[in-house]
Amino acid sequence: MRGIVKVVEKATGFFNNLLGLSNAFWLDDFIMMRKIRSGDIATELLKPVSFGGLVLAENAGTIAFRLLANFLPALLVSLLYIRILPPSSALNLLLAVASAGLGFLILFGISYLVSLASFWVVNVWSISTIKNVFINVFSGLLIPMWFMPEPVLRVIRWTPLVSIYHFPISLYLGAFESAVVWRGFGLQLFWALIIFSAGAGLWRKAVKRLVVQGG
Repeated sequence: MRGIVKVVEKATGFFNNLLGLSNAFWLDDFIMMRKIRSGDIATELLKPVSFGGLVLAENAGTIAFRLLANFLPALLVSLLYIRILPPSSALNLLLAVASAGLGFLILFGISYLVSLASFWVVNVWSISTIKNVFINVFSGLLIPMWFMPEPVLRVIRWTPLVSIYHFPISLYLGAFESAVVWRGFGLQLFWALIIFSAGAGLWRKAVKRLVVQGG
């Protein structure tokens, strides 16, 4: 009975913390499509800054606002009325914050790739929807990874999706041994580099397709 209670508390803590993290990680997949349709993309290209860096800064600013305006008030109310599991240790809290930052970069990189598809398709809504389904199912957002069948886990544990939500929250709860922790961080860094490199390459190809009409 005690073991069942611990599992329930662990799952409850996972979902409570996951809810806050997923609400903070809000990204706009349609920013590129709007800029292309309005013609603002031409002005953006004249700025002496990286366009990808500009989009990242805009999304980071939005997330910072959501953390201050939405997440922190909800957290204070939850502390009063809902039991939220504290971090397993101060070290795990720091590791979870660092991992959440890398998870956000991976999520942004995927969103940026979807947004760049606007140079080839009229509307990226369908691509964005498919992307969101895969992330919701295989990142631990809907179902914690430890509830999934082992054959599925063997595949998705090496994908970037598990690094977005499941790994940071599991660090917060102290669910991993040290060897697994550093392997998880290495996997996050690996996928962040791969996805950002793919985004940079796709951006160079996308700019060559850009035609601006007007005068």
